Amino acid sequence: MELSSVEHLTSKPLPWKEVLVIPIGDIQLQQQRDVVDLERLKEVIAYGVKNDAWYIGMGDFIDMESPSNRKKLRESGFYDSVVDAIDAKAEELEEELQKILKPTVGRFLGLLEGHHFHIHQDGTTTDQRMASFLKAPFLGTCAYINLTFKPNNKSHARPKVLIWAHHGRSGGKLLSSPLNQLEHVVRGFDADIYLIGHHHKAVAGKLARMYAQFNTTVGYLKNKEMIIACTGSFLKGFVEGVKRDGRSHGLYPEAAMMNPLALGVVKLRIRPTYKKLLGQERGGVSTIEMNVEI
Repeated sequence: MELSSVEHLTSKPLPWKEVLVIPIGDIQLQQQRDVVDLERLKEVIAYGVKNDAWYIGMGDFIDMESPSNRKKLRESGFYDSVVDAIDAKAEELEEELQKILKPTVGRFLGLLEGHHFHIHQDGTTTDQRMASFLKAPFLGTCAYINLTFKPNNKSHARPKVLIWAHHGRSGGKLLSSPLNQLEHVVRGFDADIYLIGHHHKAVAGKLARMYAQFNTTVGYLKNKEMIIACTGSFLKGFVEGVKRDGRSHGLYPEAAMMNPLALGVVKLRIRPTYKKLLGQERGGVSTIEMNVEI
């Protein structure tokens, strides 16, 4: 991954309490509504609202065109009326998804560009329009999101959590495939949490890195924990009775002989803490504790 891919840095001050962050992506709302688990999406949103969650948009909210489809559309030479009809369909899907996500407006830390999106005639994409509706920074291809916690005691340091996020690319049949990709990213980019979507897998793990810290007389071994996660999806791979061209024809995962995948999201719980130094009456350190749920 090139350094130029990191296009946006945003910082969000948060109160001194545990926060819930839910990455949401790969909804892929499309003309064929029954292939998208909208009820599960609504349940995730309801849970997030109840628990005062923050969100990160991982891309592929609306499934219109892939990169190759967009290229063909640009080169098609379609009449304006056809292009207008495609734009209108994209707007219809945007409006439907906006109704579902309305309770989350102002709670998105940012929204990444996905793999599937439509470019409107005014140059904006479905991803950009969703980010605008959600009052969220549009993060482009890849982003660092810096969360800072404001302590109640002014003398305490402000601990930070740095999130590296990318929609993702390529594939892999095994559940570990996206985590294998992220382990390579960890080598090149420093962060506390690493997120990708695209793979339609909800899977996560923890890594650790040891480092040495010294004062004037004593050295200490410190352990830094990191979370890597692929953030799940809402697109069904197998639906009964699906037809194409008037005959029974499975969706892409069925046609490609893929395994079914669990739908849904991963949830990040991030808690700031202040710990006193061992053996000292005064002094301490502000730290972060992180956990991931599936």
